[in-house]
Amino acid sequence: MRAPRPAAVALALCLGVAAGPPAAWALGRPSASIGARPSAVGTPAPVPATVTGDGAVRAQPAPARAVPRPGQVPVRVRLPAQGIDAKVVPVGVGRDRAMALPEDARRAGWYRFGPRPRDGVGSVVVAAHVDSRVQGRGAFYPLRGAKPGDRVEVVTQDGRVTSYRVVAREMLSKRALPLEELFRRDGREVLTLITCGGRYLREAGGYQDNVVVTAMPMGAGR
Repeated sequence: MRAPRPAAVALALCLGVAAGPPAAWALGRPSASIGARPSAVGTPAPVPATVTGDGAVRAQPAPARAVPRPGQVPVRVRLPAQGIDAKVVPVGVGRDRAMALPEDARRAGWYRFGPRPRDGVGSVVVAAHVDSRVQGRGAFYPLRGAKPGDRVEVVTQDGRVTSYRVVAREMLSKRALPLEELFRRDGREVLTLITCGGRYLREAGGYQDNVVVTAMPMGAGR
């Protein structure tokens, strides 16, 4: 997720499907994934995001989630083992219907139309840029180093800290993101952290992959 220049305000390719690399490279590169996402429990809710032909993630806001309980709004995310300590702000969608991210690459965005910490269900999505041409390394630049067992702390507006434990880190092609699972609103609660990764190919639309880290509330079973 390379942040746009200051004039741009919406994310178009960071969570979407960029024009892919040559098939041979996509199929032959080594895996950068460890651990496994827990299987969802429950009936999947309507998909909050879909991929369109231009490669953007088109988020479909759910009216029931448009006004979250103030106390549960995430304001900071910390991964001590990776040195991540980033301010989190609520984000929705831009005019182009793509999920927006903070223009400041040092901040992360929480998808406010999805679940919140301590809802007990669904995927709490927090995403951030990996870097910026202007600001350098972004909030989630170290996310590629997360590993199962690492602790994640989410501070909410009421001052409470909700702790999660990383169970998986995956490098997923933007052409094959499991959007129904990453943005689900049902099933067991997980925290989903997303940034860009893999090779950066300007002629192919930017970063070719997403780093996706999945964490479960501490004390939760598989």
